[in-house]
Amino acid sequence: MASRGAFEKFHGAVENAAHAGHENTRVFGEVAALGRELAALGDQILDARTPAKTAILFDWNNWWAIEYSAGPSVDLKYLEQIGRWHAGLHGLNIAADVISPSRTTLNTR
Repeated sequence: MASRGAFEKFHGAVENAAHAGHENTRVFGEVAALGRELAALGDQILDARTPAKTAILFDWNNWWAIEYSAGPSVDLKYLEQIGRWHAGLHGLNIAADVISPSRTTLNTR
């Protein structure tokens, strides 16, 4: 279905026969293949978990303190640092939960 009022420039469309005049577009083919893969999986991955033995502590009070401080730490961006740690661990294929300091254990099931 085509979008109304030129909103197509705000989203990525899956081109179908109505858009391109045929169903042989790359994007349509990739989305159709993904749909077939998901249908074949059925409910096999429902409630799937990846146990993490590593955690990144995220503390809202620290975020506020760092974001609204003056002095040498003014250039430190808490969310950016948390994101860098998470990306680094992810790049090493290390599963990591982001948890509150008040949480004392990781879910390892």
